[in-house]
Amino acid sequence: LRCRCSVIAAQNWARSWERAVPDAGGRSCGLAAVTGLPSPLLSRFDLILAFKGDSAEDEAVADAILDAGWEGGAAEGAANSITTEFLQDYITYMRERPLSSPPQEAAEEVLGRYFRHLREAAGKSVTQGGQEAFTIRTFEGLLRLTQAHARLMHHEGVRVEDAVA
Repeated sequence: LRCRCSVIAAQNWARSWERAVPDAGGRSCGLAAVTGLPSPLLSRFDLILAFKGDSAEDEAVADAILDAGWEGGAAEGAANSITTEFLQDYITYMRERPLSSPPQEAAEEVLGRYFRHLREAAGKSVTQGGQEAFTIRTFEGLLRLTQAHARLMHHEGVRVEDAVA
């Protein structure tokens, strides 16, 4: 399926994040168990940002996001803040500017090795009772994030630094 939109979502954890930390046997309940979302649904997200659960830190982050959202601009007191309008204009500009050069071979190699590493680690996790799966959709997400970083940095094509970012 082609992605025609970006999804930003937030939820409360279904379980405590501490329960996702490996136990004495090295096993983890994984992101699917922590969020309560099945792995096939989680695989549709290119990026998942998890907060530690420090209520004071979470509250400060939430306040900054809400302040920015209600005021239509940057969070109050934020250094070097960017307005929502500027960010929207910048994203529109970057979407209209395709990458004109092919990716560097070294960047392709980095992405390929990283994906193989994820698949191998997932295979070991499954044999130890884990349920995380890294599919081709995961690899496509890595490619989209790498291309987005290249555009953000005004590169003509994907470089190694985009692949590791």
